[in-house]
Amino acid sequence: TGASNGFDKSFDGPTFNGNTFVDFYSINDSKNYAIQGRGLPFDPADEVPLGYKTTIAGTFQIGIDEADGSMVNQEIYLEDKTANTIHDLTKGSYSFTTAIGEFKDRFVLRYTDTSKLGTDDFNANGKGVVVSTKEHQVKINSFVQNIAAVKVYDIKGSLIYEKNKVDKKEWIINNLISNDQVLIIITQLEDGKRVSDKIIFRD
Repeated sequence: TGASNGFDKSFDGPTFNGNTFVDFYSINDSKNYAIQGRGLPFDPADEVPLGYKTTIAGTFQIGIDEADGSMVNQEIYLEDKTANTIHDLTKGSYSFTTAIGEFKDRFVLRYTDTSKLGTDDFNANGKGVVVSTKEHQVKINSFVQNIAAVKVYDIKGSLIYEKNKVDKKEWIINNLISNDQVLIIITQLEDGKRVSDKIIFRD
């Protein structure tokens, strides 16, 4: 109560980069905040960019330590633009791998899962895009539209496979060069919509 979405001296606390190893913050008007109050009434369409600076390369987790008030039952998502995923933080922490550096355009805190939007197109037959993996093969089936393009990323966000001008309802990726790991399959349909799937690939 009393806060705005701009800077409020009584509610907002700038980050002072006090941790030698990792500085994690929200971003507002190009300034970094360790604490950032948001105005009422609550807006489910609100989005808060998140950034971080690290002197350590490795795997980190982002999670919710505690929620209170109306946020106890509120869905809270973390969008990872590098991995092209949206994770429900109320279901558990999100793990990600990073290099050393400062990253201000990777994460967004949000309250809606936009990856669920646009799936009504697939409700006519209850199916959309199905991705499966078996014996070093990744198979993608689209049950409504032709597949326009396929991209495969590792969990770090590195592109490891790309195929354009597919123009088929089924596409098989053979001999994918990858270790045992989680992969993100982005399937672009002929109308431009993209579908994201996560698979566990075993070499």
